[in-house]
Amino acid sequence: KKVKKIDKTEKGFTLAAVDANLIINARSVILAFGKTPRTLGIPNEDKFFGRGISTCTTCDARLYKNKIAGVVGNGNSAIDAARELAEIGAKKVHMFFRGKSPGPDAVIASLREHLGSGKIEFVENSLPVEIMGDAFVTGVVAENIGTKQKRTVELNGMFLELGFFTDTSFVKELVKLDAKGQIIADADGNTGTPGLYAVGDVTNTPYKQLVVAAGSGARAALHAYGYLTNKPVAADYGKRPEAAKN
Repeated sequence: KKVKKIDKTEKGFTLAAVDANLIINARSVILAFGKTPRTLGIPNEDKFFGRGISTCTTCDARLYKNKIAGVVGNGNSAIDAARELAEIGAKKVHMFFRGKSPGPDAVIASLREHLGSGKIEFVENSLPVEIMGDAFVTGVVAENIGTKQKRTVELNGMFLELGFFTDTSFVKELVKLDAKGQIIADADGNTGTPGLYAVGDVTNTPYKQLVVAAGSGARAALHAYGYLTNKPVAADYGKRPEAAKN
């Protein structure tokens, strides 16, 4: 469940879920929600998220073999997404982006084969303004940013490659934030609020890497355990368990 609010209580914390009447009590909390994908904020976007709208080409591209897909965004990530969809066997890939080109010519060159065959089509200076569908996405209404002219594009799904932002609004009263809205935490995940830890991309660490996030999560978990048990967690490598007797 997605959490909409965390409050400090006398015994720890209460977490309130967004989409359910659910309250969870916890003595300690580790914040590890990473960065939030940017969306278009258009009609039906939330309704079809996970039912044709995705922010992860690596996760979902394989679902679009022999189907029509869309990609929204400028830059390398959007171009890579379109290429991956084409190479995995999508019937057609429509690219929606601002301006006359989705990226530098040197990067677009990687799409030349698919552009030439018509498998990838540029819908220049246009963005979707409405998503259509029933149980799943069936198409979008795209609007030209300059002329305001609209057209309907048939799609089975659409990938949003619009970047990410840090959504820390629901914990801002419990932690300190830097100028980018990232949670300020030390190497052990301490936030300054006892029992509340933060790790990974949501923090002010300059190293936004999976292995760094995983390591910081493990470290914070050990410190949270120490906080809950009121005793430090340490490994004594000087003592080895006795070998099992045969």
